Amino acid sequence: MDSKLNVGQSVSFFITGTDANQVRTGLLATGASLAVKVSDTTLATITPDAAPGVAPDGGPSLASGKLTALLAGTEVMTAQVTNADGTPGPTATANVVISAAGQPGPATSIVFQFGTPA
Repeated sequence: MDSKLNVGQSVSFFITGTDANQVRTGLLATGASLAVKVSDTTLATITPDAAPGVAPDGGPSLASGKLTALLAGTEVMTAQVTNADGTPGPTATANVVISAAGQPGPATSIVFQFGTPA
């Protein structure tokens, strides 16, 4: 699932998984690990939660944290499971479009403002 953020905004993320029977699980195989990364750390940063949080739908997650937008651009988040034997496991990706909306740009109009008369 993709997302949109403005520069300076943060959003929580949750990596969820299902087992071979398509049952939601918060477990990785014994010895497996999960890494969550962004493609460009100048555009956004990830702060992982100490323990996986409960996903917004109330189900378990494999990992969770916060993504903070730093600069405008398109960020690619990747979650990659590495199996105990070092082989790659499941992967998920999401695009996050970061815009500068809400951030001041160059003046396109000017006006006078006056203080309170003394």
